[in-house]
Amino acid sequence: MKQIIVTRTAKLSFDAERCILHIEMIAGNEISLEDSIAHKEAAQLLTNGVPHCTFVNALGHIDISSEARKFGSSPDVQKNLIAQAVLVNSLATRIAVNFYIRFNKPPKPTRLSLIRKMPSVGYYTKNKNSIRRNQDFNTKGAL
Repeated sequence: MKQIIVTRTAKLSFDAERCILHIEMIAGNEISLEDSIAHKEAAQLLTNGVPHCTFVNALGHIDISSEARKFGSSPDVQKNLIAQAVLVNSLATRIAVNFYIRFNKPPKPTRLSLIRKMPSVGYYTKNKNSIRRNQDFNTKGAL
């Protein structure tokens, strides 16, 4: 049975078989330092210290404070992280994630994928390999 933890700004679950932590951000929120601390604690409970990749579903408008960005990119927070992929569909969220990657410089590989909606096709990602890339980190001796 998959354990799920819901915080004020996200729903977290862990796929122990594939060692992937799934974080579904709740749209319309600003992630504060307190929220980031809650996410870290929930991730530690779910993963139990197992090295893992993280897939963040950040669809919709999500903002993150500078304190939360700094905390989230710290080596202590990312010590059991192998790599992370962030899926976005809003320009504002894309800018925030790009800012995090370029200026906070997380110590582990972090990739951003933009998802778009086309009327005839539905949703698709510009980079279809976000999850696959995380799985490749798991299978190439990182665990």
